[in-house]
Amino acid sequence: TRLNMVLWTRSSRPRRGMPDQMGLERHASFGISVYVLHPDSRGTVRIKGTDAIAAPEIRFNLFLSERDHMTVVKAARIARHVASLPPLSDYVARENAPGAGVQSDADLIKFFRKAGRHNNHAVGTCKMGVDDMAVVDPRLRVKGVDGLRVIDASVMPRIVASNTNASVIMIGDKGAALILEDARG
Repeated sequence: TRLNMVLWTRSSRPRRGMPDQMGLERHASFGISVYVLHPDSRGTVRIKGTDAIAAPEIRFNLFLSERDHMTVVKAARIARHVASLPPLSDYVARENAPGAGVQSDADLIKFFRKAGRHNNHAVGTCKMGVDDMAVVDPRLRVKGVDGLRVIDASVMPRIVASNTNASVIMIGDKGAALILEDARG
């Protein structure tokens, strides 16, 4: 059996009734995902107004830097190369996305800017550190606000090169220990 290869695994066809969710490819396929694990591009989170319930404006600003462009192009070319090697190549009928017609660096960048997605592991909106850009200090206390700490992925100054779950558990554990230390006095 030969399968269709999808370099980017999210289908452009949404699930029925769920337009924001990824759908399924129409044919038997497998996917090779490529990610920029340490992007140069930086996004923003901004409040929209005075309504505390209103969702903030979140802009990931994906693929804005030249380094991110070259990283995703190189990753796509490596993924294609891996799929071209036996024994995997024996099972590849064709590449569905981005497709055989997308070859130049510029076309690959255009494809990823249009179809690429974040991996839902945003970090850094309340950076921890000692520099002027840091929101919280190394004890996770919000600078200039007594009695307030931030203990989640937003304190990471840079994203880790994997799923953030274990790192967030560690931050939570450390944050709880710091609260207990301060409470004991």
